[in-house]
Amino acid sequence: MVVWDLYIDESYNDDHTLCIGGFLAPRGMWDAIVKPWRERLEYENRQSTKKGFPLIRRYHATDCEGGNKEFSHKKGWQPNRRKLLARRMCEIISTTGPCGIVVGGRIDEIKQYIDPKTDAAKQTLYDICFRMLLLDVGQIMTARFPGATVRVVFDDSSYGKYVRRAFRRTKEDRGSAEMSKLFTELVAGDSAVDVELQVADLLAYEGFKLLNDRKTDQDMRLWLRKLLGSKTPIQITRFTDENFKDMLRMKKNTEEGRSLEEGVTSKLAVTVEGLRTIGIVINNE
Repeated sequence: MVVWDLYIDESYNDDHTLCIGGFLAPRGMWDAIVKPWRERLEYENRQSTKKGFPLIRRYHATDCEGGNKEFSHKKGWQPNRRKLLARRMCEIISTTGPCGIVVGGRIDEIKQYIDPKTDAAKQTLYDICFRMLLLDVGQIMTARFPGATVRVVFDDSSYGKYVRRAFRRTKEDRGSAEMSKLFTELVAGDSAVDVELQVADLLAYEGFKLLNDRKTDQDMRLWLRKLLGSKTPIQITRFTDENFKDMLRMKKNTEEGRSLEEGVTSKLAVTVEGLRTIGIVINNE
């Protein structure tokens, strides 16, 4: 049985937007990404050593773009050098073609539909984004690669407990027997060691920027196609204000004994072409 690896990471700010995103690929495809990715980091560290600058431990999209922490100007990372590195990392992804998936939403929108005494907006949004991402992956695998299973690897940050809880809920859901079979395990990783999580971080950050800036669907398509090329299938979905209203309506329906979907009309907003439309390109399997 073929096992695919889904590497995910989150990107967010405190008050507005949160995204969870990453790439899905069989092991052979991941190996084709990891080798040149590491080689590029080693190359950059050799250049830094020659000039007396400290080494970087990993690629981190937020810091690379903003010139922060390990990627600061005083550590040898001028804007042009950061741009060239980001471009090279995107080229590595684009020539390989893993499936990119991002799910996000607005923190300031979900606040209106939760009880602040029992729920925290960011954690609640994290939970539903992660579970929706698993549903998206489930649809892809069922439609395209039946019989394969998926291992989920996440960067074990302060949100680790929410990932574990959401994964457990998905596995235990009585109506999701197929999902339970599909997702074999959840593994805590370390982005400083696991290059694949650095790759996931890049997409999560780019998805966050697009949703946080409220780009139009066309702007998003053009930007991501430019960034990662046409070979890499990408889907970005976002929860809308109407989605949050309907979630509250579904909860009330359950409490009052009505049909779960009574009065529920919204659908998730798909901001980038669906994976079925683009197709999935597998080079190494």
